Amino acid sequence: MNHTDAARIGGFQFLGFVQAGPRKRAKVVAEQRELYLNPQGPAWIYYGQLFAGFRSALNAPDPRSKLDLVVDRAAAADPARGRAYAEARDGFLRLLPRGATGVPSKQPSWRDGELTVELRNMLGLRLRDGKLLYVAPYVKGPELTQDDADVLLYMMEETLEQALPGGTPVVWDVRRAKPFKLRQNTNRQSLGCHVRGQAAAYMVAWRMAA
Repeated sequence: MNHTDAARIGGFQFLGFVQAGPRKRAKVVAEQRELYLNPQGPAWIYYGQLFAGFRSALNAPDPRSKLDLVVDRAAAADPARGRAYAEARDGFLRLLPRGATGVPSKQPSWRDGELTVELRNMLGLRLRDGKLLYVAPYVKGPELTQDDADVLLYMMEETLEQALPGGTPVVWDVRRAKPFKLRQNTNRQSLGCHVRGQAAAYMVAWRMAA
């Protein structure tokens, strides 16, 4: 793949671009482009143990104990990371429906032109009544808004048959224990135009960062 002409990023990375706003986006994309060229760098793994902890906690007899171990390990290595992990743990446990269990979900990719967005670190949940949730656990510091969550929810809905057929996409802002779903009256056509416009803007910034 030609690094200048095409980009492959994660869903939460794309969300970070959307959240940044017009004036900060060039810097965000330049940083993400550097990560793309150095996939073993520390920024890739900052939340890696936390995402793994979420997955293992879903089917653990005691999800809190499982996540406590993850938080303690992070805190021992980096107190700031430990605090971030602790906030995410507490919110995740508040959002986790009682009696829910983890189910496998695949990692789909959403594409628009030369941009590929890989929906990594998503979770599949089966509720007590049998309903399925396809969950994006948003773990970063900036608070999520409905408008920004809608961008990721649109991509999740568009790729749902690849990831978890029959599931309902939901984004969890775990640091604040706040869930987001697409509203019933969401205009999918309008939202799709918005998301693809964001994708085009991303690629402009990507090429400028080359």
